[in-house]
Amino acid sequence: MVTRDWYTTDEAARELGLAPSTIRGAARRGVLRVEVVAPRVRAITREELERYRGETTKAGAIRSPETAWPQARRGMGG
Repeated sequence: MVTRDWYTTDEAARELGLAPSTIRGAARRGVLRVEVVAPRVRAITREELERYRGETTKAGAIRSPETAWPQARRGMGG
């Protein structure tokens, strides 16, 4: 398995099985630390992603990646 150091908000959303808007909302609320790496480009470190996963999993908010984005697996976009 390849481990990445940084994720875009869309990549983090896929990794966590959440909508990108959920990730952006968490960043706006200060619940998830997101770094500005270029104009209009935000990135999340692996450590921050795992911290957020741990905190939100306790609350039952994150679905497993296997159940996330079913439309993408069916070829209906994503």
